[in-house]
Amino acid sequence: MATRRGILQTVLNVYAKIQNQEDGMSCESNKSMKCTCTYNCGYRGKCCACIANHVNRGEFPACFFSKEMEKTYDRSFSALKNDRK
Repeated sequence: MATRRGILQTVLNVYAKIQNQEDGMSCESNKSMKCTCTYNCGYRGKCCACIANHVNRGEFPACFFSKEMEKTYDRSFSALKNDRK
């Protein structure tokens, strides 16, 4: 069973890869990437900034959730855990 700490560590690892621009990833806006978030914010298409924003708030980005759960805007670990059941 995934734990909050384990999932947050995964998010941080992805964030670190983006920061280091490994695998061709970049912190620059990527308009070709389809952002699944329905919330209108300044982070759309800016995965690095989005992940950093959510990690700093102890949350998970929209792309971790199902389409239905994403629309609730609840980015908590408990919401993610319930979404994955």
